[in-house]
Amino acid sequence: MSKLFTPVNIAKLSLKNRFMRSATYMGFCDIDGMPTQECLKYYRDLADGQFGLIVPGYLYPVPAGRSSLRQGGMSTDKHAEAWQSTIDYIHKQGSKIVFQIGDAGLGSRFEVTKERPRGASATGPMNRAMTQGDIDELIEAYKDIALRIKNVGADGIQVHSCHMYLLAQFLSPGENKRTDKYGGSPENRCRLHNEIISAIRSVVGNDFHVSIKINGDDYKKDGTKPEDAAKTVSLLKGIDLVEVSCGRTADAMARSHCFKTFPFIPTYNLDAAKTIKKANPNMPIACVGNFRKVTDMEKALDDIELISLSRPSIADTATVKHLMEGKKKVKCVSCGQCMIKSNGVVKCFI
Repeated sequence: MSKLFTPVNIAKLSLKNRFMRSATYMGFCDIDGMPTQECLKYYRDLADGQFGLIVPGYLYPVPAGRSSLRQGGMSTDKHAEAWQSTIDYIHKQGSKIVFQIGDAGLGSRFEVTKERPRGASATGPMNRAMTQGDIDELIEAYKDIALRIKNVGADGIQVHSCHMYLLAQFLSPGENKRTDKYGGSPENRCRLHNEIISAIRSVVGNDFHVSIKINGDDYKKDGTKPEDAAKTVSLLKGIDLVEVSCGRTADAMARSHCFKTFPFIPTYNLDAAKTIKKANPNMPIACVGNFRKVTDMEKALDDIELISLSRPSIADTATVKHLMEGKKKVKCVSCGQCMIKSNGVVKCFI
């Protein structure tokens, strides 16, 4: 049997295989941030499709951190309770579910939040730097959410800190221009992350899974590089798993890796993931980004623990099942149309 389909323990979280469904904005939720039936069915289908770890993504922690009217939320008990039956279903299929919580920061939109976007630092008159009060509110929100999702049976929480959303803005030396305790040195730039993680651990204990998704490379001259990401991981306390992605949401250079019309780069985040792993050998690592062939996935497991899939799960919710049945590559052809054509709900156009 291929190692891809063997069980693995990530700290206290036992997974039936090495496949993680990477958190992805899908546009499945209503204007109150509640999951629609279409949304819940999609995640149940992923469990039927044999993904070992399923991560519904980009759920806002506070209304001010919202970027879209179709973005899901986890800021109230009602949000969590809406997922209860789906969590139970996923568990019955032998899969695990971890919720990704992410604040858009400067990526939030006034027409959605009715507030000026706030981030690590202001970039102009239309946005502002977070105050200590904003930061305290965010930490408290993450703490409340962790307990909220634990109480409805979820297996863990993922802190979203990539793609230049809020927490990635704090990590990036090019974006974070603060002169207080949250800016300057690498230790200061990841201070907020450690405060969030500590707050989460204070209410869920050490057995609940806590992971983080970070950029291995910002693809920006003064941004985070793989060596910076490796340093960040070494400074984080209380994390069970690091998922490695890259780039900025609106960055054409980073997004170009995703499209066949550009020079196609398979497993384009793997080198950064290896750099992080080499500096942090005891930290379990997941990596997302153009894993399309079984041979590439198997080779990657020499260096990392989990293969994280995003667009393949959009093209085919049964991706893992089909690979188990003998398929040598995923259905997704990396055309990127799901990223640019969708008007509302993200879907495959092939």
